[in-house]
Amino acid sequence: MTAPTAITSAAEPVDAGAVRGPRAILEVCLRCLGVLAVVNIPAVAVVGLVAGLRGANDGLVGEGLRAAVGGSVYAGMAWVVAIIPVMLVGWPAGLLTAHLLRRQRREWTHVAVFALVGAVLCPVMIAFAQALGGNSVGGPLVLVLAAVGEGALGAGGGRWWTGRGRRRRVADPLAAGGSGSAVPASEGSAVA
Repeated sequence: MTAPTAITSAAEPVDAGAVRGPRAILEVCLRCLGVLAVVNIPAVAVVGLVAGLRGANDGLVGEGLRAAVGGSVYAGMAWVVAIIPVMLVGWPAGLLTAHLLRRQRREWTHVAVFALVGAVLCPVMIAFAQALGGNSVGGPLVLVLAAVGEGALGAGGGRWWTGRGRRRRVADPLAAGGSGSAVPASEGSAVA
């Protein structure tokens, strides 16, 4: 009879396993907010500028700039307010999603599922906030679609960005400020 060989766990997925756990999902949430800021603030400024330019054609000179600045300030304030639901709802939802995907090896599957979860949660959170405020739930279809897009872009983009950053840290630990050893001390050579 031969002695049993050491039992080893299945190899962790390099891409997907790097973004799991409370700290990693917090990073996803923070990057989600970053994606939303980078996309929304300039987009609202452009929409305000275009609307103002349309007004300028009607003899309202300077309205374009005022609308662009006002829209950007409003988008910035909306972004600050968005921090609360992203952290209160997005973080636990991200933890659950990452846990459910723990055996999935493909990075893009994780990104797509996070985007889908964000696309579902964003309009639900907006409807919940409307109901709490005593307003009728719902709104024009374009606003619902915008909320779906915001959620998908924020959650999917945050997940992709976090995975990319973590893969880069593993690939080049010196550039990421690491110790220079890609192998953890527990897996390194034995020291006498």
